[in-house]
Amino acid sequence: MAASDKAKTYARGKRLVFFADIALTLVILAVFQLSGFSGILKSTAEGAWPYYYGSILIYLALFSVCLYAASLPLGFYSAFILEHRFGLSNQSMKDWAREEFKRSILSFVIFAMLIEALYFTIRISPQYWWMTASAAWIGFSVIFARVFPVVIVPLFYRYSRISDEGLRARILALTGAAGIRVTDVFEINLSKDTKKSNAAFVGWGKTRRVLLADNLLREFTADEIEVVVAHEIGHYKLNHTWKLVLSSSAAIAALFYLFHLTAHRICALLGAGGIGDIGIFPFLGLAFILFNTILMPLQNSYSRRLEREADRFSLMLTRKKNAFISLMERLAENNLSDRDP
Repeated sequence: MAASDKAKTYARGKRLVFFADIALTLVILAVFQLSGFSGILKSTAEGAWPYYYGSILIYLALFSVCLYAASLPLGFYSAFILEHRFGLSNQSMKDWAREEFKRSILSFVIFAMLIEALYFTIRISPQYWWMTASAAWIGFSVIFARVFPVVIVPLFYRYSRISDEGLRARILALTGAAGIRVTDVFEINLSKDTKKSNAAFVGWGKTRRVLLADNLLREFTADEIEVVVAHEIGHYKLNHTWKLVLSSSAAIAALFYLFHLTAHRICALLGAGGIGDIGIFPFLGLAFILFNTILMPLQNSYSRRLEREADRFSLMLTRKKNAFISLMERLAENNLSDRDP
């Protein structure tokens, strides 16, 4: 199979799994809500811990276990079988299970914190909860961006300062030319999981740093690495993170406001005492997924625009057109990216 055909087949497989996952999740949430199963989970949670926020935590734990169990086969196919089928994964079954366990626990902790905070705002500010929750989402996004490189990344990858002092000096000179100070340039052992290559510019203030995958360092030239780092710097300098945070927050605020306006009708239809009733959580989740799916073309279009801006920034900063072209060609080949989606 030609490389371009292989990339298209891989992209088609990932796309089918992506939409299948959305469809499956919507069906599961609808069944949870309409069958009364959510009410059973609510009663069980309240019996185990009558305290309002405690019962929400128990409910979310039971809900997450059920949803995860139902979606696990599809998730395993996407993350393990499909990646191995196309020669992109370096993980053994044991490695995948260990990483998946850590990811699931971490995801639940973050998920539970966010949902608890949402129901807290609904309870203390029933008229303006949607505004408070939207503002809290912005705050969480900023804090998460700061702690991600120093708290989250080390849970999954080992990283240390790159040993190539010449390349390190070039990247630090590049960040200096862009007017940015970074903690340092680090290598992460991404190759333990995948053959794909990547780079990132992460953190805020004292946590700001450049992360380079070990397979990127091994397989790409210094000029190509410099170009991809310049692209990531472009995202930072052009405030793309803030733009994405604000655009996603605006979308979430619109959804929350819609919930607020229709709360009485929704609760009457579902037999709930109010929007703060955890028993209608599956409906909220279903509406959230549908809303995001409808907005997906707009979000993808905006994302492509930001990527083009970062590409232009990289070319302007480095002036290395040939290295940029070879980088894109080799990344597409290495990561099985569809060149003409």
